[in-house]
Amino acid sequence: MKWNDKKSTPDEQTLIEHLLSDEAKTQLLTLVDIPPPSKKYIEEVAICEGGEDCKAPKVAYKQAPDMCGRCEYYEGEYYRSKPNCTSKEVDLFLTSEETSWKYVLEAICKTRGRIVGYIDLIHRFEVLASYDAQLDENWIWKDYKTEVMPYVFVIEAKPKIKVFQQVLRQIKTYKDFIWAGSNQLPLLNSFSEIYFVVATYEELSSTILSAFENEEILVMHVEPPTEGQQRLG
Repeated sequence: MKWNDKKSTPDEQTLIEHLLSDEAKTQLLTLVDIPPPSKKYIEEVAICEGGEDCKAPKVAYKQAPDMCGRCEYYEGEYYRSKPNCTSKEVDLFLTSEETSWKYVLEAICKTRGRIVGYIDLIHRFEVLASYDAQLDENWIWKDYKTEVMPYVFVIEAKPKIKVFQQVLRQIKTYKDFIWAGSNQLPLLNSFSEIYFVVATYEELSSTILSAFENEEILVMHVEPPTEGQQRLG
């Protein structure tokens, strides 16, 4: 594992290594309220009963087609009549739920050829939910759709915080950079929610915590490693 050694101190590297662990990922999720996928909801589906002289069986589409293309040959010619589609509300049922994590270290924030900072770590947590559609009492569309719900954590690793205003300014710089539409950053092509986090060994005062909260920055307190753990690292 390598990253920009000119920027990261040994303490920062140790903290970032911890932030890649399963323990840290679990702690990150406790900082936010990520809703579980809906177990059931309603969506409109197009049901085609067939057009004139159409012998094709009833078929369902996620949206009404211009031509269903399922009509059989009619008197030696391919007969495409306008499909007789009706819109129907059907129940979608959750059939499976999977989660995955991706990350990138030292993401460069660069604008007009000028580097404005390095984001220590970007974590991307995704929930993949698969659904079946209950079209009628005896008709189920298996694997009707899969929804991907991505959540992004932009993390600044600060083992010690000597001047909290400096950390605040740095994270606000990242926020402004991202909200300005700088989507060239990896893992930020799309997201359901984005969270800005400062991870630290410090026990911060209520005043400093309030300052971060006012800027919608989450604080993740990490237990510092023992001397034995530091030597092993």
